[in-house]
Amino acid sequence: MTRRRSWLAGLVAVVVLAGAVVVWERTRPEPIRILAVPELGDLRPVLAEFTRETGIPVELVLEEHVRIARRVAEGRPDFDAVWSHTDPESGGHVLGSGTTVMSSPVLLGLREPLAESMGWREGANWTAVVDAAGRGEFTFGMSAPESSFSGRAVVLAAATGLVGAVDGLSARDVYPVAAPLHVLSKAEAFTAPTDAGLVTWFLKDRGKTVDGLFTYESEIARLNDSGRLAQRLVAVRVEGAVTARYALRTLLKPRTAEAGEGVSRLTGRLLDRDVQQRISELTHRRPGAPGVTPPETLAGPSPRPLDVPADQYVVHRLVDAYLGRYRYDVRMLFILNVSCSMRTHMKELREAVTALAGSPTIGTPRGGDGHLIFLPFGSRPAEPRTIRLSAGDPATGLRDVDALLDGLAPRGNAALHDALVAGYRELERFPEDDRVVSIILVTDDAGWRERDLARFLSRHATLAPWLRAVPVYPVMVGETGTLPLKRLAIETGGQMLSARRQDDLATDFLIARSGRR
Repeated sequence: MTRRRSWLAGLVAVVVLAGAVVVWERTRPEPIRILAVPELGDLRPVLAEFTRETGIPVELVLEEHVRIARRVAEGRPDFDAVWSHTDPESGGHVLGSGTTVMSSPVLLGLREPLAESMGWREGANWTAVVDAAGRGEFTFGMSAPESSFSGRAVVLAAATGLVGAVDGLSARDVYPVAAPLHVLSKAEAFTAPTDAGLVTWFLKDRGKTVDGLFTYESEIARLNDSGRLAQRLVAVRVEGAVTARYALRTLLKPRTAEAGEGVSRLTGRLLDRDVQQRISELTHRRPGAPGVTPPETLAGPSPRPLDVPADQYVVHRLVDAYLGRYRYDVRMLFILNVSCSMRTHMKELREAVTALAGSPTIGTPRGGDGHLIFLPFGSRPAEPRTIRLSAGDPATGLRDVDALLDGLAPRGNAALHDALVAGYRELERFPEDDRVVSIILVTDDAGWRERDLARFLSRHATLAPWLRAVPVYPVMVGETGTLPLKRLAIETGGQMLSARRQDDLATDFLIARSGRR
């Protein structure tokens, strides 16, 4: 009887224990699953402390930024939040704006003696950096801009500094900076697919191959703190920098209400002043909460943050320019005065147009096509005609140009104002992009006066900004151009050219165009 009671008591204890386990399993918090870029793996100690304090497990799944963006875009989330550097690719249709927990600008880390000799310890500008790269005065390693945020950040910061953009880059800024961006790439002696790979290689290389590297400020500080460098690195602040702002972003529609609450609690904890201080000292990143002092390893103030273009077309085109893959088309509008006053100058007009249409910049621009728009005018503008010069077969297009010129005959008076207005109206039909656009006005003085210029400039001021930036290059036949035509060139950003310099006309035009860079 006693043994039976003992057996029953043991059975009851097992049942009670099993029930307790089931209850505990049911009440244990669900893990928060966060997709994060690889460099945030260094925050696992901080997340473990959060779990010990709250009982909420945090699962950090490390993925490259491009893969995170792809998973977000697929719209079938198996995660609760994303922790990555925010940029326009980051899937605002799925994720909330989030909270920046910490940040790190992308800078040039250069060997200290070299930074001193080049006078860059206190900073530099992008023109000086590109010029030094072109002269072979330093080399660097970088992560691939096609797939890496930091690599892309270098290209965007350099382009912004070179073009002097204030409100961010647009498609119209690509062409002017394409050549210097590719010059900068000439100094790149090593490319890694990721920043982690870049830093690992740099430590093994020990300065034998490159003089420095473009990477996050935090990585430069970490390298200096490692004691494994032959020479310390100076974090060169080049005018402005694209900064990685690591925002923790919850799904707009969390998988569960519990998961959303868990991410909210984690975010609040990460912004706690003491936790921010620990994060900053642990990772060498700048704190996201105000009033928290950055660690001593981050010497100097944070550089001026630069905007990342919202238009990914612009970003991709700039990366192509850096890598030497940039191809662009040229759109050139020829406004041709064929009024009676040009009767004795038609030969000069034809020779001038032929010389310019056949120049390399128009005919075969880096593998792109040339689109030549011809707008003859006498008493009124004629219908525009476009001739395409294919990079693969420019000769066919040039024959079409010859045929068009053969068909021109002087007639009427010179309606220059109407022709200019019609020309801009024709360009207005096309979208704003990074094609090279110029207006070439081949004319005599056309009887233009100051009041005619004032009338045109008044209308010009109402055009879209990208159209106002299209330069006019008057090519003068006969006598030297009058003052109003010179002012037309100046006011639109162009330059006066002379048809009398037939042998040098194309070269003069290229030099004038290059001066706009």
